Amino acid sequence: MSTSRHYVNRLQGQLKEWQAEIDALERDATHSRSPTDAGLHRRMADLHEKFEAAGQIVAEMRASEGVARQGLREAADCLWEGLRRLVAEMGTTFHVNREGDA
Repeated sequence: MSTSRHYVNRLQGQLKEWQAEIDALERDATHSRSPTDAGLHRRMADLHEKFEAAGQIVAEMRASEGVARQGLREAADCLWEGLRRLVAEMGTTFHVNREGDA
């Protein structure tokens, strides 16, 4: 398997993992009784937007070659870092809220 194909497959695998985490966060968001619900829901919307953009980049990378794929890889690296941080931050936020609701 080429390095580029391996990279794209790795991104796709990460998206699947994040989808499971996002689904769990979404369930938590619908049950959240925090006074900051509006902020959490806005951040969930941002998370969904970034996740969709990441999925589009993966699809474009699968369809591209050479220089175009390299440009997409740079965009993916930047988006992935932001998405990784946001998923982790949201997980921490909801974990704290779950403990506060108990």
